[in-house]
Amino acid sequence: SKAAGGKPIVNSVAETRWDMLDVSKLQPAKVVLMASERLEGGVPVPNQTAAEIAETARRMTQRILRNGVRLAPEDLLVDVSLCPLASDTEGIVRRAIEAIRLIGQMPEMRGVHLLVGLSNLGIMLPKQALDGSKLSVKVESAFLTMTMPHGLDFILGTAGREYQLLPEDDFVYRGVRAVVAAEGYDALDKVRELYQS
Repeated sequence: SKAAGGKPIVNSVAETRWDMLDVSKLQPAKVVLMASERLEGGVPVPNQTAAEIAETARRMTQRILRNGVRLAPEDLLVDVSLCPLASDTEGIVRRAIEAIRLIGQMPEMRGVHLLVGLSNLGIMLPKQALDGSKLSVKVESAFLTMTMPHGLDFILGTAGREYQLLPEDDFVYRGVRAVVAAEGYDALDKVRELYQS
């Protein structure tokens, strides 16, 4: 009843926990597939590259669709995982963007939704960017601008935020692109350039 007539969303299934898929046998549902980890020889392993994330997403999707589970591609939401931009020294945000691009190019993933916890991205940031705009909203909007053309179509976001697609010359958009391109602690320096002169 809380799904307002739509299918509820099961959060989440991963190669390390297929048992959550059993909920869809009780009631038709949409299912979040966590693509950030995989099983290798029965051992959970975190995915370290966009290609590993994309391949895990493809493998999970194909297993579900081929094994007679009552789920269609549009019932599946692949979560590529995000972390706060303000602490990303490992390129997790870049990896998520690249994974979305790779998954969006896979013909066998047509109809499957791509999801991120968008509000994770902007936490730990000051309220304002150097240009006076709301920094976390703009950072999250920059991520949407970079990923929606490649297939991102579901977010867990903050209600009431004024998300928007940003123009190429937007100060925060340019800054986020520089952060994503940077490596290690250089990325954190680029984050600071968004709000400190």
